[in-house]
Amino acid sequence: MIRGAAISAILTLLATAQESATPRTGRQASKAMHAAWLREVMDGDVAGAVQAYGAIAANDDANNPQRWIAVARLLELQRLGVTVPPTTLDKTAPAPLRPAFEAARQPLPVPVAELLRRTTQAPEQVRQTVSSESGRLPPLRPATADAQEWVRDRLRAPSGRPRPGGPGGRNRTDRAGIARWQAADILQRELEGRQEQAESLRKYYFPEWRAPAVPTDAQGAIPKVHAGIEAWIADREVSLTQQNLLRSLREAFDQRAAIDPVAALTFVARMPLYADRLLGAPAGAASSSR
Repeated sequence: MIRGAAISAILTLLATAQESATPRTGRQASKAMHAAWLREVMDGDVAGAVQAYGAIAANDDANNPQRWIAVARLLELQRLGVTVPPTTLDKTAPAPLRPAFEAARQPLPVPVAELLRRTTQAPEQVRQTVSSESGRLPPLRPATADAQEWVRDRLRAPSGRPRPGGPGGRNRTDRAGIARWQAADILQRELEGRQEQAESLRKYYFPEWRAPAVPTDAQGAIPKVHAGIEAWIADREVSLTQQNLLRSLREAFDQRAAIDPVAALTFVARMPLYADRLLGAPAGAASSSR
């Protein structure tokens, strides 16, 4: 009986400690954000969701990092033509989120006539078109994903200390490790078709970087780049996450190469560190891309 009571008391203390580790304001904001998202997506009540996002964004409590997800969604909805209350909150956002918010403020050119024309094409032709550089649609949500990841980082480190392995969590002396993370971040956005955001991050992360020249013999360079990606994937010192990212790069590269070899090489040439390894670094440039 005594032992059972002691165990029960310990479990109660642990539960209390875990409950107190998440501030009440943070829990409330998270629930409010989830409710607003369901209101927009499930109920189709965009106006009501905008009002809810605005209330969350206006709450500047330190335990409400979700406010930046709300700001991101408001900017994206405004970009799609939805009327939202004017806000300049993105100008005071955490530095890692500002490039994404800036991208979300850019006009969204939706080629309606071209999209309608594509619907009359054969399915195989549509597939080839949308896999090409010129056929990709502009990103519709260039900011929310970044804001969500930033919030997850904060929740993993509620004390405010940087999360190990994140953009601010690596040892600041590990410049090569930081560069690898940043390059992978850019590549991921390129693979998702978020080119504007990738360009903003390129300028932010690698302001001095210059892309290597695209080989003049595009047909001859294609198998070499493909082999380079394969060898990189086979490197035993490459992490599983990096291997998966490289496999996605290989797939995207091969799809483009089958349609336009020059476009495929140009695609790779936009990737800091990846381009340096696969196409050759510009003269005087140093990189570490493992």
